[in-house]
Amino acid sequence: MWLIIFSILTSILVVISVFGIIRNRQHKLYFLITGYLVCIIGLAIYNNEPRIFGLVGLLGLVPLIARIKQDLNKRNIVFKGKYTDESQIKTGHLPSDAVVFKEPSTIIGLILSGLIVSIPIIAITFTGLILKVDVLAINYWPFMLMVVLSLILGYPHEIIHALCFPNESTKEIWWSTEVMLVYCNTPISKKRFIWMSAAPNIILGFIPFSLFMLGVFDFNYSISEFVGIISWFMILSGVGDYLNIFNAIRQVPRHANVINYGVHSYWVKEVSKRHEII
Repeated sequence: MWLIIFSILTSILVVISVFGIIRNRQHKLYFLITGYLVCIIGLAIYNNEPRIFGLVGLLGLVPLIARIKQDLNKRNIVFKGKYTDESQIKTGHLPSDAVVFKEPSTIIGLILSGLIVSIPIIAITFTGLILKVDVLAINYWPFMLMVVLSLILGYPHEIIHALCFPNESTKEIWWSTEVMLVYCNTPISKKRFIWMSAAPNIILGFIPFSLFMLGVFDFNYSISEFVGIISWFMILSGVGDYLNIFNAIRQVPRHANVINYGVHSYWVKEVSKRHEII
């Protein structure tokens, strides 16, 4: 009975979204759609039928994604496409007195350096994971599903980065086979840069992983396993961010500001008047 009701509601929301009927009034249904998805998850847990309700819930994401995309456009967040060369993001202004971070010159080098810096974080969290989950006993397809979902969550990860920049600034989201990244040429304070780098890892990684370690999801082993592995993947995906935080703390003077230009970050004591520091 519940499956029929939610299937009908899902179909209605998807049709409305696809044909754009609620284009100008979508904000009125925003909380309705969010609440609907929460109910789906709640019923899936209560009835222990995640596969059935999960499929219905995924369809309900269509109008929610449409609404989120509309909000992102208002915040000047643009999905640019595939990243192939640094020249694509070497745009904007670089002050003449800007000091480049001491870091590798290539994206692969940045990732490897990030892995080295992140060894303590990765080691501690992975130890916690294997203490609660028998990772060797996970079946192939459930594990692959977790991997794919972790890759999809790369987009929310980058969106959270982008939301930490000033609303009026243009934020570009790029992807490649090696990495996803956000490019914004607006200078920001050292503290804001550190928060921008840390935010998605805290929200998508450390918070759910901490809840997993505290046993919040222990009422259902499958759900606990799923949350633990996904959140650990999210922590692992932040190695480049941890390198940025490490470099900002060690290299950037207390009252300096940070600006992106190309794949590198720079710090400046005084920024050109054409930019406003926030």
